[in-house]
Amino acid sequence: DLDIPDDMILWSQTHSQLIKTKNMSKKQIQRQDVIHEFVHTEQHYVRKLKVLNVVYYNPLQLHDIIEKVQILWLFPNLDELIKIHKEFCNKLLERGRQENPVEEVTDIIIAHLSRYDLKEACAKFCNHQSQRWRCSTHSTEQRGPEELLLPSGDAPRR
Repeated sequence: DLDIPDDMILWSQTHSQLIKTKNMSKKQIQRQDVIHEFVHTEQHYVRKLKVLNVVYYNPLQLHDIIEKVQILWLFPNLDELIKIHKEFCNKLLERGRQENPVEEVTDIIIAHLSRYDLKEACAKFCNHQSQRWRCSTHSTEQRGPEELLLPSGDAPRR
C-alpha cells in the first residue's frame, strides 16, 4: 500500500504500443495522462493518510504519550478517512485494470463526491484544524518532536 513511486510516469510514456495500435489522437493521449495523474495523486493522498496513522496516531496510542482524549481530538476519524479514500482509489485502479485506455472515471468521481459519509468525514477531520496545529506546535516546543513519538522513559533528556 505504501509502495507508490514518488515520481509519476505519464501514461503515454508506458503505453506507446497501445497508442499506435488504437491510433489515438493527441487529445485522447492527454486525457489518459490526466486520468493517470489523478489516480496517482489519490494513491499518494491515501499513502499520506496511512503514514500519518503509522508514524503518529499508532505510536501515540501504543506508548500512552498523550491522553486518549487528546489523540481522538487530534485525529478524530483518521481510520474512517483512510477507508473512504482507499475505497475510492481502489475503484479508480479497478477501472484502469478493466479498461485500457480508460474510457470514463467521472461516474466514480461523482459517486465518491456525492457520498454523505465523505462530506461528514472530511468536515469532522478538518474541524478545529487550526487549534490542533497550535496545540501540536505548543507540545513540540515544550517536549521536542522526537519525545512525542517515544515512550517517556526513552526520550532524550534536555
